Amino acid sequence: MRARERGFTLTEMMVVVAIIGILVAMVTLTVSAKTQPIDVSTRLGDMVREASRRAIAGGPVRADVQVAAGCGSARTKITSTGTTFTLNLLVEGSPGTCSWSLLDSYPLPASVAANSYAAAVGAMASVTTSTTWSSFGVGCYASGLCDAGTLFFERSTGAARQSRLSVLPLGAAVYIRKDWN
Repeated sequence: MRARERGFTLTEMMVVVAIIGILVAMVTLTVSAKTQPIDVSTRLGDMVREASRRAIAGGPVRADVQVAAGCGSARTKITSTGTTFTLNLLVEGSPGTCSWSLLDSYPLPASVAANSYAAAVGAMASVTTSTTWSSFGVGCYASGLCDAGTLFFERSTGAARQSRLSVLPLGAAVYIRKDWN
C-alpha cells in the first residue's frame, strides 16, 4: 500500500482563503469609515476655540494697526472657500501695517459638503443663510469674544445626514447638533 501524501486538500485551501477574505473585508469597512458632518462640526468647533485662545494670547491690536489697511480689531479670523477652512493670525508690523499669518487649514473631506452659513446663531429655518463663502468670516478678539455665526454641513452623497455648528460670541463657545434644527 502506498503511503498517503501529506499536504492540504483543495477544499481546505478554499476554506482558508474564504475566511481570510471575509476578515479583510471586515477590517477594510471598519478602517475606512467616512467622515460624517458631525465630525466636521466638531473639528471646526476646535478651530474656533483655538482662534479664541490665540486671540487672547496675542492681546489687543494696536490702534494704529486697526485703522490701517482695514486690519480691524480681530486678532484671529477663520475664513472659508466653501471647501477649505483656514485660521489666520493678525501680525502687526511697523506702525500702520499688518498681515495675516496662516495658523491652520482644514480641507473638508469629500464625503461632507458645507451647505451654507449664517451671521447669526440659530436653526436653519430661523436664520438667513448664505453660500457666498468669500464673505464668510468669524473673527476672535483679545477679550475672548468671537463673532457669532452658524455653519450647516451635510453628506455629499448617500444618506441625508446633517450637522450644525453655532459659534456663540461669549468665550468662543460652540453648540453642535446632529441636525439643522
